[in-house]
Amino acid sequence: MQIQKLLLPAAATFAAFIPVGAQSQQSPVSSQPEQKTWTKKQIRKTVRKILSESSSIPAKKIEPHHFFDKDLGMDSIDAVEAIMKAEAIFKISVTDEALENIVQVEMMEGYLFETLEAK
Repeated sequence: MQIQKLLLPAAATFAAFIPVGAQSQQSPVSSQPEQKTWTKKQIRKTVRKILSESSSIPAKKIEPHHFFDKDLGMDSIDAVEAIMKAEAIFKISVTDEALENIVQVEMMEGYLFETLEAK
């Protein structure tokens, strides 16, 4: 119990040194306004922005046939993070099975088209 009493004030003091806003930095993609319906064109554009942020390849150079790993240079963690960004932006949930199978730009777009159409 003595240790807990000592740690709590120290944690509160440390928090005072964290710059305001440092905990919640948003990427340009995640700061987009919420939409209720998405067109295919908007989905494509948003997917390319997400993948561009994850791969450092300009969005205009990302093509539907590109694979995340060999064409965009993304590792599995980058791919999962990109799909998680899409989940947050489009307000959907990607199944574990789909997560394993989405390895290409057009697969990600197709999954989103189908999921958002059914929503």
